[in-house]
Amino acid sequence: DVDGMDILAAVASRTDEPNWAQSCMDWLIVPHYDDVDIDTQHSSTNMNSNSNANRKGKTLSACFDHVIIGFSDKKWHFRQIQKKTNIPY
Repeated sequence: DVDGMDILAAVASRTDEPNWAQSCMDWLIVPHYDDVDIDTQHSSTNMNSNSNANRKGKTLSACFDHVIIGFSDKKWHFRQIQKKTNIPY
């Protein structure tokens, strides 16, 4: 929800390692803007932690409404997103 607007976001990614790509998206933490020190441009969260449990924000995966990662070509990925959302492209 951006400024009261409902916006859907999706990822369409072609890779030879879809499980690894999904794991990376689940591991990466996007800090909440309140958790970022604007003056230093560094997160105030402990980014060196091996555990996501102590890190504020949300995973990269959680930032998207639809995540399509696989071996197929981009056209297939976009068709899958279109089927899930009924939004033409």
